[in-house]
Amino acid sequence: MSPLLTAVVSFVLMLLGCVAAVHVRRVLPDRHFSEDARDIVRLGAGLMATISALVLSLLISSASNAYEAQRREVREIAANVVLLDALLTEYGPATRPIREGQRAAVDTLVNNIWRTAPGGGDPERGFMPAAIAHNLHEAIRALKPETETQRELRTQAIQVAVDTARARYMLYEGSDSRLPTPFVFIVIGWLATLFMSFCLFSQPNRIAVVALVVLAMSTASALFLLLELSDPFGGLLSIPDRPLRHALPPLDG
Repeated sequence: MSPLLTAVVSFVLMLLGCVAAVHVRRVLPDRHFSEDARDIVRLGAGLMATISALVLSLLISSASNAYEAQRREVREIAANVVLLDALLTEYGPATRPIREGQRAAVDTLVNNIWRTAPGGGDPERGFMPAAIAHNLHEAIRALKPETETQRELRTQAIQVAVDTARARYMLYEGSDSRLPTPFVFIVIGWLATLFMSFCLFSQPNRIAVVALVVLAMSTASALFLLLELSDPFGGLLSIPDRPLRHALPPLDG
């Protein structure tokens, strides 16, 4: 279920909770709505509101930190790719096949992480860019430097390639960090029950209805934000792939 659809479902369920509470109040006799019952419901609603707010705030903070970490890793990989290409260019014409292979590896990585190609994002395909990278590493190690400068460039290129591989593994492992579906349903259940308690001991008027709608919309938007941040490579808040996809210019013919 997409984040937007989940947010809409939670919004509807919260309002349905209010409607159910109004219906229960009309059906049950007044003796069920004593002061003792009112105090118990209010205390329980306060506890549930605290738990829900705490869970949502902590999860949004954690998802935001993970989102920013993924963004930094994308920039780090893009910077390493540009640096490696510059080192290989300075080494000499013998590295042209390696530079061509690096461009293919970047395209494959982007397609897998951002799921822009058939099968992209499939765990079974997750190590395809690693296989290409392995071939690139072997090709760099197989270079036979003829001067001291080329020897230093080869050593630096190997180190940059290793750093890029490490960042790529980190990026791929965190590319699918969405929240478990049962957890999302539990949070929505808390919120629907909480909104039900709002109308159990009071008869909503027009102002109260508008306030409930605004509150439900705000709460659903918080859940939407959480789900979007938990999927950094898909949805409306997707990390752009431009820094990687356009990091290297096409090779001259």
